[in-house]
Amino acid sequence: MLSACLLVEGEIAVENIPQIGGVGTLLDALRGLGARVSRGRAGEVTVDTSPLLATDPDPALASRIRGSVLLTPGLLARTGRAVLPHPGGDRRFRGAEVFLDETSVTATENTVLAAVLAEETTHVSNAACEPHVQGLCRFLSVGIAPCARPGGRSS
Repeated sequence: MLSACLLVEGEIAVENIPQIGGVGTLLDALRGLGARVSRGRAGEVTVDTSPLLATDPDPALASRIRGSVLLTPGLLARTGRAVLPHPGGDRRFRGAEVFLDETSVTATENTVLAAVLAEETTHVSNAACEPHVQGLCRFLSVGIAPCARPGGRSS
């Protein structure tokens, strides 16, 4: 919701905003773009994006939270430009049980690409099985995946 405030030129009050580190970082990023940000009563934040001055969030802030990528649509809509550093947040992938609600080629490919670097095994259920998805899996298991792991090598 805080990133969505960039879509509107003016002041917006948002309620039930938790006082946690990621929220504080996002508010600092909005301030760095020129927005006026203030906290009101418990859980209320007011964001005024009228004085938006920049299109490039502070890399030190953006690299601390994944949510910084959500600044992109508002910046593009308001200024026609958005330059974002790599978003931060959790940097470690762990294997998981993944059930895809829809047998989607793109969702399967993204899940497989992320799983290649996971520290543990990932099991994907309801995955797409088109020939090009199978080709990607073979390529990753024989081609680049061994190189992506420390001490790995390609054959």
